[in-house]
Amino acid sequence: MKHKNVAAELLSKLLRGEIKKGSKKNVVVSRTFAELLQRTLNAYHNRAIATQEVIEELIRMAKDYQKASSEGEELGLDENEAALRLPQFDGHGLSPKKGLNHDQEEGSRGSAPAV
Repeated sequence: MKHKNVAAELLSKLLRGEIKKGSKKNVVVSRTFAELLQRTLNAYHNRAIATQEVIEELIRMAKDYQKASSEGEELGLDENEAALRLPQFDGHGLSPKKGLNHDQEEGSRGSAPAV
């Protein structure tokens, strides 16, 4: 790609706009993704990650945002219930957690079973 930095800036603006638009529907998801976007852009501006990496991360983030935004409908939740649902991530990029939910993961961190 000839103008990678322009592509990265355009992707970030598009994603920021989608997140802002979605904040009217689901504040929690939008706030989470806004923070992740800001962290990614900070790393990019501090030269911690290359332009190609930030482009890939922004594309992955956009897909994850779309999925997180529509997850409530897929689960049969109404708008209010979906707005309270927290998106979960595995800490390795922005991919949603597979398998365990947050409560199960905390219980599996070597803690002794309750007697």
